[in-house]
Amino acid sequence: MSTREGGSGWRLPPSSKVRESRPDFTWASSNMKKTVSVSEHSTIILPCDVHTSNKDAVKEISWFKDGKSIPKLPQFKIKDMELRIDYLSERDSGNYTCHVVGLNTQLSWTYQVVVTKGKPSHVPFITNGPKNTTVKVGEKAHFICESHNKSGSITYQWIQHHLINNSYENETGTPYISILKTENSPKQPSELFLENVTKSHEGWYTCSARNSLGYHHESAYLHVLDQDDILKSGVPREGSAHQNRFGNSPFLLIIGLIAGALVLIIVVTVAVVIFRYKHKQQAIKYQVSHTKEPVVSRPLMPKPRRGCTAYPPPPPPVYVPFDAEWEFPRNRLTFLGTVGEGAFGVVKQATAYGIGKVPKASTVAVKMLKDSASRTEQMDFIQELEVMKQVKKMGSHINIVNFLGCSTRNGPLLLIVEYAKNGNLRDFLETCRDGINGYGRYVSPDDPAWFTKTPGGQVISRKNLISFAFQVSRGMEFLSSKKCIHRDLAARNILVTEDFILKIADFGLTRNGEYYKKRSSGRLPVKWMAPEALFDMRFTMKSDVWSFGVLLWEIFSLGGMPYPTIPHEELYSKITEGYRMPCPELATENIYAIMVRCWDKQPNERPDFSQLVLQLDRQLMCSLSDEAKDENIAQKNYDKVLPQSVLFHKSTTVPPQIF
Repeated sequence: MSTREGGSGWRLPPSSKVRESRPDFTWASSNMKKTVSVSEHSTIILPCDVHTSNKDAVKEISWFKDGKSIPKLPQFKIKDMELRIDYLSERDSGNYTCHVVGLNTQLSWTYQVVVTKGKPSHVPFITNGPKNTTVKVGEKAHFICESHNKSGSITYQWIQHHLINNSYENETGTPYISILKTENSPKQPSELFLENVTKSHEGWYTCSARNSLGYHHESAYLHVLDQDDILKSGVPREGSAHQNRFGNSPFLLIIGLIAGALVLIIVVTVAVVIFRYKHKQQAIKYQVSHTKEPVVSRPLMPKPRRGCTAYPPPPPPVYVPFDAEWEFPRNRLTFLGTVGEGAFGVVKQATAYGIGKVPKASTVAVKMLKDSASRTEQMDFIQELEVMKQVKKMGSHINIVNFLGCSTRNGPLLLIVEYAKNGNLRDFLETCRDGINGYGRYVSPDDPAWFTKTPGGQVISRKNLISFAFQVSRGMEFLSSKKCIHRDLAARNILVTEDFILKIADFGLTRNGEYYKKRSSGRLPVKWMAPEALFDMRFTMKSDVWSFGVLLWEIFSLGGMPYPTIPHEELYSKITEGYRMPCPELATENIYAIMVRCWDKQPNERPDFSQLVLQLDRQLMCSLSDEAKDENIAQKNYDKVLPQSVLFHKSTTVPPQIF
């Protein structure tokens, strides 16, 4: 019998005898773990590797759990020298022992496996949801619902909506619903079967997938055809006289076959033409929307399916989950005016009385949907709310717009966040441009003493611009540490407070995880997107870094439009050919070098946000030392255009340390 000093995981069977002969084998690795911790629903492989010069030395390998033989179940697989356990659950925790027997040697190694309840990394996302379905009376209806989540506990719930007096809810807003089925973490997609359907089954059905972080739901309409519906639609009933006449008429049958063949030829021809056209385009055909924010517009909702005799009524309202921790009474909000407006939403300035456990009036921003918002936009808004709640639970950061609360009852959904007096960064920078409304003044863009002025009279110098970039990098470092991908990082989505503190907004539309592949259609910020995101809709933290490089260009061009001379349809080919925007007028060589690194064609070669924080911090320190060194020169130039009290106005260019 052979043993090894320090190998606490090895043991001798009680009945074994120590032999003086040379051991047949030894453990192949000295780094085998004693304790292994894994999350439920995952897979674990436990090796039992031995080293021997004689391949026939190993006579038997046995595996035991808690002293008993491994059960013969599909989830346990023993192959060669390892044990594989699939789809672990908490009951699989225990001591797993590998026992190797040879001619002169016996070795044992015990693993202590601890299976912990998996914590989900993100809100469930239904990838294969229920589809609109048409069936006849007496037939069976089938819906399916599948989420992409592979870890953590997910609860699926099937809900039937009832239309009563032309409404899906009563006077108090309580929905008319029936919960048909609830499943906790099924291994297969959740399914709903309705046997022997009647007209009373017709209506909307919703699948909701929920975990501890939030929920996602999809709805579908079930259309039930009775005999009258079938006659009106021209679909022959089985055994009907119409069917018999058709079946007994060879002439009609031939005509039908010829017509069907012609339709098939036309469909195939059209499909081939469309395929070739799309192939030439190399990517999605973009329809440019001529707005101040150049984006790409594509339809959000699919066209109605054919085959139904009537269109379904409008879907039921989207219901918002109540969360007492964040609920804020809407009667303690006083609206002061609109500060921003988008395609389907409005942002208003308001006074909140006693929000955030602060017993006083606070100025806040309140986001809400327009009445014209579609069901998809409503669901996106609820998703934004749930993500902001989760990020808030992870912690606050001075450089992100922090979530304060919401109002979900007795009125439209209100999302309450921090207020930034100076609006978004793009518009703020535009007001700082030289010559606009007579506010701008500067010595030279190449001079460290360069400065301009805002309409409010604040001085903006190069160190402020570097500080803006530095602050955004810190906010993105925080979000990326929480596995959040922004997907739309641009100056229009950065807010500026009264003290020049920058806050990243609209990160509630982020996706959690290492990468996110966009499957739905919508409006895309083409000029800020990385090549891999632009071509195949694959968003990662490194695609956010590319967007950050474009944001840097916006900052140092004082809100300029990226790629001003390149049409959208030519942008992708230009970028793949190696074109990069030239250095903006106000950027130093070092700042431009950071931009170029962010625009590396290979995502893995781009810096991460922690590296960008360090690089921009270094540039900020250099700019401060340059201004101090050239203070006398700057003083002479400043005295020509601005009074002394304005020249040395101390604004908060760098927020306090928070790490």
